[in-house]
Amino acid sequence: MARFEEDNHWILVDIPVRSLRDIIQETRNAGTQLPQAMVWPALKALVTHLTSNQVPFTAHLSTDCIKMAAKPYIEITDKSDSEMPVDPTANATYEALEVLTQADPDSKAFVWSIGCIAYECLALEPAFYDPTGTNPFAAFQNVMTGVIPSIPTTGSAELHDLVAKCLVANKDDRISLDDLQNMLNNH
Repeated sequence: MARFEEDNHWILVDIPVRSLRDIIQETRNAGTQLPQAMVWPALKALVTHLTSNQVPFTAHLSTDCIKMAAKPYIEITDKSDSEMPVDPTANATYEALEVLTQADPDSKAFVWSIGCIAYECLALEPAFYDPTGTNPFAAFQNVMTGVIPSIPTTGSAELHDLVAKCLVANKDDRISLDDLQNMLNNH
């Protein structure tokens, strides 16, 4: 909501803000694809937020942390590890192996999470989740064992390339956050 005073009257403007997760669900329900022109600025804003603010490498990133409204408004929220649920399987959808195992995560953990977000933009469903709802540990096990889902055939080759470079189980083989930022800036 924005407000300002004009001629001794207060003007209030209510701008609806939705999370990227909400937009993905609406897109899936409509049977369409998420516009690539929406995905790239959202990912770029997320990386800019991460590099400009000292966000802890264990922060929980997801499609919920990207808030969007009418162009060009994109807001990023992040949750520190102190705000994360105690149950690690609740975060398996977006957290890198090194975060889940507390194995000295660095900025490449963000790259993994951004890869999960980009994957969800393509597939309209998370990369790591239990679609049946009967095995809550399935997503957690896939991350822990390095089982990477197939990249959807929808979307641009550039976005496929980004997902493939981000969703690499071994963090030493994953691109750096700087390289990811360069990819996004060059798009």
